[in-house]
Amino acid sequence: MKKLVLISALIGGLSSAAYADMGISTSAAYKVEAEKWSSSVSYTKLAMAGISIVPSIDFEYYDNHPGLFTGANISTSYSISDSLSISSSLELDADWEYDELKVGLGFSF
Repeated sequence: MKKLVLISALIGGLSSAAYADMGISTSAAYKVEAEKWSSSVSYTKLAMAGISIVPSIDFEYYDNHPGLFTGANISTSYSISDSLSISSSLELDADWEYDELKVGLGFSF
């Protein structure tokens, strides 16, 4: 099962590179201590008045339970300058209920 998930994640990642103009991206990671795979599917080309909006859906894979939906989130970011941005992320759980809200600053140099 882990091989199937890994292959799916790799194919998804490669295909997202092919469709980069559409703004669809995927990610996959393995949690070593929890012995779980996790993945995410996002759409990143939404932007209005300098604010980028990124909705995503999250999944986990472990034991014999493939593709368990674990939640979703909506992230936003706004560039204040070339090196400073503000961001927020609203996280929803598997029941589509409020889980967490993050607000932060990003610096690049």
